[in-house]
Amino acid sequence: MKLVFGLFTFLMFITLSSCDVNEPKKEKPKPEGYQEDIPWPSLADSPWPMFQHDPQNTGRSSFEFPNQILFTKNEIYSNNLLAGCVLGEDALLFNNSNPSKLFSYNEISNTKNWEKDLAQESLTAPIISKEGLYTSSQNQIYAFSNNGDTLWSLSIDTKYIYQRTFNIDKLGNIYVIFNKNIYKIDSKGIVLNQFHDNDIDDAFNTSAFSPDGNTIYVQGKNSAIISIDINSFNINWKYGDNSLYIPPVVDSYGNIYLLTKINSNPVLISLDKNGTVKWKFEHSQDIEASSYPVITKYGDIVFGFDTLFSVSYKGKLKWKKSLSTRSNFKNPITSITTDKCGNLLVGTESHEVILLDKEGNEKSRIELQTYGKGALPIIYSGKSIIAPFYKGEKIFILN
Repeated sequence: MKLVFGLFTFLMFITLSSCDVNEPKKEKPKPEGYQEDIPWPSLADSPWPMFQHDPQNTGRSSFEFPNQILFTKNEIYSNNLLAGCVLGEDALLFNNSNPSKLFSYNEISNTKNWEKDLAQESLTAPIISKEGLYTSSQNQIYAFSNNGDTLWSLSIDTKYIYQRTFNIDKLGNIYVIFNKNIYKIDSKGIVLNQFHDNDIDDAFNTSAFSPDGNTIYVQGKNSAIISIDINSFNINWKYGDNSLYIPPVVDSYGNIYLLTKINSNPVLISLDKNGTVKWKFEHSQDIEASSYPVITKYGDIVFGFDTLFSVSYKGKLKWKKSLSTRSNFKNPITSITTDKCGNLLVGTESHEVILLDKEGNEKSRIELQTYGKGALPIIYSGKSIIAPFYKGEKIFILN
C-alpha cells in the first residue's frame, strides 16, 4: 500500500511540475495571446536554424530550458565572431571574421566537422534550409551543403552585405538587403526579383516574415517599418517617421512589434498586419542599444537594455527587473532567448548568462571569462546552452 501511495505521489509531482503550456489540454481553452508554432517547410528541422530562431524573429526555442545553469562543459575557439551561431540537426555552425571562415562543430564531442574559407569579413550568421546553408562574407553570398561542399556563390555589386541574417520564405527563396535594395534569390543562386526604395535602411537590416509567408517587413531609414508583398514586390504600407534600430518581431497572429520612438520618447508599438496601431507602451530603455525583443509562448513581449521588461499581448506591463551584476553595477542586456514555457535566458555585457522564470524571478547565473562585448543570442540545443559573444574569442557550451 505504501509503495502504491508513493508511486501516486511521484506521478502527481511530475504532472504538476512539468511545463504544459506548449500543448494545452484539449478541454481547456488556450489563453489569449497564446502563440502557435508557425510551420516553415523550407527551414531545416533543427533546434535553431537561423539567427533569431525563425523568420518572425521570435527568439523562442521549442524546448524547455534546464532548471539551472551548472557549469561550462566545453569552449570552442572563435575569432572575432560578429553574428552568432545556428544549430543544424547535429552541428553548431558559425562564421569567424578577419579572415572569414564558416565552421561546423559537433556540439557533443567538441570536434570540428569541417571549415570553409570565405571572403575577408563576415557579418552574417548562417541560415540552414532544407536545401543547404546560406551565408555571406564581404560582397559574396555562399551556399553550402550540410557536409560543407560548395553549391554556389554569387558576387554582389556592393562592398559589404550588412545583415546579421538573411531571411527565407516558405518556398526556400532567400532575401538579401543591400544598397537600399531587397533581392529575392532562389536555392540555385538565381536572382528572381529585386526591389529598390531609398527608404530601406542598409545598416544591419534584419527582416521579418508574416505567418502566411506572403509579406516581408524591413527596417526603414526614414520610416520605422516597410511592409512589402513578396509576390508582386509592391509596398503594402509604411509606418513611422524614425529609423528602426532594432528589427521587428512578428507573432503567430500576424501582429508586428517595434521598438521605436515617438517625439523622442522610446516606445514599444504593436501593429496589426495592415499597419494599424493596436497599442503603444512607453518605457525608458535605450532602444539604440537594446537587445532584440522576443515573444514568449504566452504572447508576452520581453525586451530591455538596463532593465528587463515583460509586456503582455494587450500592451500592459507584467513585470520589470533590473539585472545588476553581483557588484551591483548596471548590467546592460545584450540578448534574450525564451523557451516553450516562457522561461528566459539573458546574456549581458558583463559576460553573464542569467536564467529567469516567466515571472522574472532569477533561477541561476554564471559569469564567463572572455573578452569581447556582450552576448549574442544564447541558444539551447535540447542538450546544452550555447553562449557566443560579440567579437569574443570563445563560444561556451554550458550544462
